[in-house]
Amino acid sequence: MADRLGNGLQNRVGQFDSARYLNKMGKFFIELSRFILILIYPIGIIKAQRKIINEVMLC
Repeated sequence: MADRLGNGLQNRVGQFDSARYLNKMGKFFIELSRFILILIYPIGIIKAQRKIINEVMLC
């Protein structure tokens, strides 16, 4: 019986470790996506501004 309880507790610890790992990876990907958006968003704005300026200059 003690062996079963020990194995059951070990399985739970493994599940918690796995959940911690997934949680850390989730946070990493959220921060990575924020970083990428911070880099890409201004590029899109600059391109849109250039397009508008070019259209105005051609008129």
